Amino acid sequence: MDTITTSAIDLTMNDKLPWNNNNIIAITNDYNDNQKEQVDTITTHNNNNKPHPCDKILLYMPYFFSGHGQGFQINCYLMAALVSSFLDMALVVIEPGHDVNRFDGWSQFGCPVDAFEDTTTHTKIKQGFPEGLSRLIQHPHWISRGCAVPTCGGKRYYKQWAQLRKQQKKQYWSKGKKYGQPLSFDCQENGRNIKVYPMDGADLRSFWDRMINAQMIDRKTTATNNNNDSHHEKAYQWAIRLGATPHEATYFTSLTSAMDISNFIGALVNRSGLLKFQPWIARDVAEYIQNAELATAGGGVWSNSQYDAIHVRRGDKLIAEAKKLVQQYWMKRGYKKHNIPHNYIPLEHYLKLGYDGSACSIMTIQDGQPHIVVNVYIATDDPTTVQKEIEQLPKTEYGQTILNECQSANFMFSPASKTTD
Repeated sequence: MDTITTSAIDLTMNDKLPWNNNNIIAITNDYNDNQKEQVDTITTHNNNNKPHPCDKILLYMPYFFSGHGQGFQINCYLMAALVSSFLDMALVVIEPGHDVNRFDGWSQFGCPVDAFEDTTTHTKIKQGFPEGLSRLIQHPHWISRGCAVPTCGGKRYYKQWAQLRKQQKKQYWSKGKKYGQPLSFDCQENGRNIKVYPMDGADLRSFWDRMINAQMIDRKTTATNNNNDSHHEKAYQWAIRLGATPHEATYFTSLTSAMDISNFIGALVNRSGLLKFQPWIARDVAEYIQNAELATAGGGVWSNSQYDAIHVRRGDKLIAEAKKLVQQYWMKRGYKKHNIPHNYIPLEHYLKLGYDGSACSIMTIQDGQPHIVVNVYIATDDPTTVQKEIEQLPKTEYGQTILNECQSANFMFSPASKTTD
């Protein structure tokens, strides 16, 4: 088949999908001061003989998982996009009103300078500036299908949808629903009957594990209980909705390995440009790197200098996922579970694995001192402990950390990770 280049973004996505061919006449936005929430009115379809692109809406509610890490929230958003595209639904994102939102500046992703009316005092957020998840990413038209937040004729807003969303748990804990779908709620919108599926990140992850993932990789079942569409046809249409050509979609239906299916979908998602950050993200990240030690040490990222990077993940990982591995590490060294000295594996252990001396040669030893200096960037959620570990490791006369007989290291941290006296 033709190679799918993940770096070649398809800029024609908005034009190539069927619901973007003048199907929606207009979308108007009103504001309800009493509810303090946006009221989006979906207008009628210009062809009543065809299904309206907004007849089925997966109403994603990212605020419920806004306390988790950025990567986790992005993963949930991508999962929402895959689920909605597979089930042939529009993906619409809804955020809470200011009376519910607990974040300063109305977003868990902070406030870029662009958010303020006065960029000097930084006191007032611009009206209409993206809030919540939209502060980080641009939700594309081709995945939302241009559908607005449904209000069921002004009867349901964020708080009402949040209450209805709680009923999803019963659906994904139900037995015998291998090929079930999320719980939907009927909604009258401008004389049309639509179905709305309110879900948060937890709902999506549960549906993914218990129901939808099995459907996505099924190439054997010839029909579902609800319709006569074969799973090959469902797979074909899913790929088309993610921007595949007919040739690519046909090839996709022949894949049977879960890994192959996942990789193929990942390539389509990458090419589609689904995950597009707001323009201020790249600017602020560049500025952040410029202010980091990484920008100057050994030439930094702004030159051709090389550096290694180590991600030391501790934090919540030590509570569950890594706990057993940590216990095994210390018990192999003679400790019992009740007297393990630390709830983490020391950085020194990984340094010995990564810098085992295999790069050394007789020519690199000078006067008994390591000759090769390695720049190592540390990304961690436990910077204070990691910096103390590094301080306790042996040093060269120039202050670099000795890794082995021929290598020493300059360790670098981001500005936010630096300890203060």
